[in-house]
Amino acid sequence: MSVGFGFTSLHETPTPPLPAAVWYSTVFAALTEFIRELIVIGANERLAVYNHLDIRTGAIPHQLEAPAK
Repeated sequence: MSVGFGFTSLHETPTPPLPAAVWYSTVFAALTEFIRELIVIGANERLAVYNHLDIRTGAIPHQLEAPAK
């Protein structure tokens, strides 16, 4: 005789994700990838400007200007 307690293990029978959760995950992943690309593009543009101006000091460009007298 077996006695059932009504317990279902989540490790043995995983529930499938809800369609809304899948959609939100996909949108969130796309948004994070887009933001990452914007950051990378901005960094590459700044590096190109610094290389073009031959800036090697590590200073921000407005700090390289001569101080006003």
